[in-house]
Amino acid sequence: MRTLVGVEIGRIWGLGQEAAAKPGSPCSLADLPQNLLEPVLLQAALRFGANVRFSTELTSFEQDDQQVIAKIVDRLSGDTYTIAASYMVGADGGNSRVAKLLNLPLEGAGELAGVSTFSSIAI
Repeated sequence: MRTLVGVEIGRIWGLGQEAAAKPGSPCSLADLPQNLLEPVLLQAALRFGANVRFSTELTSFEQDDQQVIAKIVDRLSGDTYTIAASYMVGADGGNSRVAKLLNLPLEGAGELAGVSTFSSIAI
């Protein structure tokens, strides 16, 4: 097949098409790429007063009845910081450092989808 950008070599269903064909959640799908979703989440977090840091790595944390104390490393400078907070959100995916540190088992099918982008541009 020929398209506006050249010859189509192959086609693989995206997450949105597969999820629509076989719903696995009671929630409706929003197939929004990470590069578009993250700025929305960042702005909402900042509006609510979050202190957001990039290029950091969680090395350990402790929790008591009052707070969570996390140790992080700035990957750019190598500096280590201790952060105290009322709570911590572990939204670090299936390879979660938070889940590993808590010894939480991850159950289920594993990776649900993968994305590959192939492109050929002639100038």
